[in-house]
Amino acid sequence: MNYILYILGKARKHKLAYSLNILGLIISLISCLIIWLFVEYEYSFDKYQPSYSDSYRVVRDFGGEGVAVTPYKLNEIFKNEFNKLITDATSFSISSSYWSIYVDNEKLSDINTVAAEENIAKFFDFEILYGESFTALNNSNSVFISDKIALRIFGHSNAVGKKIFLNNSELMVISGVFKSPPSNTHTDFEVIFSMNKLRELLPSLFERYNANFFYTYLKVKSSNSIKSLESKSTERYQSSTGTQVSLKLQPITDIHLNSDYQVEIKKGGSILAVKLAIILGLSLLILSCFNFVNLYTALSTYRLREIGIRRVLGASNGRIFFEIITESVVYIFISIIFSLLFVYFIIPISTNYFDKYLYQSFTFFDVLKVLSFTIIVGLITGAYPAYALSNFSITSIIKGELTKSKASANFRKSLVVIQSTVCIGTSIIALLFSSQMSFLKNIDIGFDKNNIIVFPELKLNNLNTSYESFRNRVLSVDGVESLSFGEQVPSMEFNMLPSVYLSHRSEYIHEIGMVGVHYDFSKVLDLKIISGRTFSDKFQGDYHHFNSELERFEGGVLISKSAALIAGWKNPTDAIGQSWEWGETKAKVVGVFKDINFTGINESSKPMFLALGAFDLNKEFMILKFKDANSLSNGYSSIQEVFRDSFYFKNVNLKTLDSMLLNALDAEYKQLQILMILSIFMIVVSSLGLIGLTFFSCERAKSDVAMRKVLGAEPISIVMLEAKKFILPTILALFLAWPISYFLGNLWLSNYSSQVKFSIFTMLTPTVAIVLLFFMIIGLITYKYSAQKPLDSIKRD
Repeated sequence: MNYILYILGKARKHKLAYSLNILGLIISLISCLIIWLFVEYEYSFDKYQPSYSDSYRVVRDFGGEGVAVTPYKLNEIFKNEFNKLITDATSFSISSSYWSIYVDNEKLSDINTVAAEENIAKFFDFEILYGESFTALNNSNSVFISDKIALRIFGHSNAVGKKIFLNNSELMVISGVFKSPPSNTHTDFEVIFSMNKLRELLPSLFERYNANFFYTYLKVKSSNSIKSLESKSTERYQSSTGTQVSLKLQPITDIHLNSDYQVEIKKGGSILAVKLAIILGLSLLILSCFNFVNLYTALSTYRLREIGIRRVLGASNGRIFFEIITESVVYIFISIIFSLLFVYFIIPISTNYFDKYLYQSFTFFDVLKVLSFTIIVGLITGAYPAYALSNFSITSIIKGELTKSKASANFRKSLVVIQSTVCIGTSIIALLFSSQMSFLKNIDIGFDKNNIIVFPELKLNNLNTSYESFRNRVLSVDGVESLSFGEQVPSMEFNMLPSVYLSHRSEYIHEIGMVGVHYDFSKVLDLKIISGRTFSDKFQGDYHHFNSELERFEGGVLISKSAALIAGWKNPTDAIGQSWEWGETKAKVVGVFKDINFTGINESSKPMFLALGAFDLNKEFMILKFKDANSLSNGYSSIQEVFRDSFYFKNVNLKTLDSMLLNALDAEYKQLQILMILSIFMIVVSSLGLIGLTFFSCERAKSDVAMRKVLGAEPISIVMLEAKKFILPTILALFLAWPISYFLGNLWLSNYSSQVKFSIFTMLTPTVAIVLLFFMIIGLITYKYSAQKPLDSIKRD
């Protein structure tokens, strides 16, 4: 205890230096703790589910790309034909915006709703708080809601037995209330209704192999049978569909970080972002440890004579080693305490940045792990200065050979190289992140996303007036140019058809995106028609209809340029009038439009087509085009009033299309913010280390500086002389930082279909800024020493 008080008392003599040392450690430990919580959280997804190691999701793979949704027919095939390899199978429907919950004619927004089978609890841990078990889903009118939704709708009263409406038309009775799932799952559903209800509403979904509207999960008997199960089920699926699409089994614990399939249940994490966070965290920790060694060694120059005298009085090497490393551990422990306290209070803020609930990962055992790890780091970090100071001979200490050895100088130069490399590299990647985000925000996605309002989840048969009357009233609002409806709108996943038959080639093309639309859809989005025409009510055959004579559906389609190419029409004009068949529909191509990034800004354009009036789900999204931003702002309330009157809505939830598209980049923007913060931390920690290095160098050379001043040297020449010592290490750092950051930057950019150019400007700008900062620090500290009176420096030496 007395020795600890002695250590703290000694630190008071050099408050600034010791404060910088501890501050650098605290900053790096805080960053590492938050990154560690983030990484642990990311890897925890779905590991709490029952027998998660036996649970797999069935996905469709078509040559390197894949889709997460499957037809319900697959569920039946697995249960009936592969029951020797699996113990059970279940399915639930696409959630997203297809289902709406209404109470007292008021639509509740942002509720994740799915149709599921009664065995869902065998696969996913939905804990029933009160009410019946999930076997009640056998009843088609049964529905289960989460405790958060129950509180939101009914307050603290018992929700069981009460009624809600599905899509404002289907009466559902609440059978039970389950505990809201934690955030570390891909199945964070809030309302689960009976699959039998979906069967009543849309029976065709359960009869067709091209009705890819479900997620299918299996419980396998043995992981050794996965390859066999994939092979046999693929053969069965291909024989039934006539396609070459393969079936793959994906462990549910891989879905969050290692899935890039289309039509995911929710946006997953990024394994690259997790690995990058690990690299940055370790780099920051290593950097702070080097800084600690450097600053601690620099401060030890004040103790050389003290140690020499103690050695003369009989102190052993082991004794001095123990005391110095104890001192190191004390400083580390102080840093740990401050870091843990700071992290405890900063977790709510970091949760907003990471968009993760990090509290659930922060336990008492985690604290013990952190303490153990950092103490080990403290012992390793303190070992070098303790060994160096305790093993020098008495004469070497008194002569100052500890600070003047060639090995010591090389070690300090190595620290400069490491600090500069990490700092410059991190800053380059941070600027690249920022440039990529700006690039995506302003990228040409093939259509006009500005001044468009989206009203989600409409059923036009719920109108209390005629459609024409409703349409005319909307168009009469000042500033409104056009309106239309689509089964999906940009920023959403479109329907993925397994195949389209081309009669001119007598063959199929596979996995084509389809969107059912109304008239003027292309007009609202300002799609560029490069051949043919758009849909028009002047051509009655354009609208999807049933031909009773030929016993098939017919209509017109607009196809994208890429869809025309894979269909074999190199010249878009050749596609006009050609046959385009899927399911029971034989349509004709009426036009070809320029490729668009329909599913999102960060998504590549995919082959797709628009089918006029082909609505499988009886659900549309209205898109409304205004003349300009002022018209949209002024007409917003008028449009809300029209919808309240026409659909009897109490609340009207309107969104702008550009905000819906930009919301998909929220995760990337949060990653950018985190990287920016880490870059600032890197610069601060590196600057602290450089202060220590410069301080050490100037302290060692203060007698030489004094002599130069006596001989007439100006302070600026002394500063330049000291700065030259850092030029070679800085150049070496540039040659290391540039290729490393270039490699990591391009690796990160590979996640984006559209990429900003990794230019020389991206490399030079942060490099120049960091180098100028470092040399400014060197100059200021050196100038301070050179401004001292020569006699004072010689006396102290």
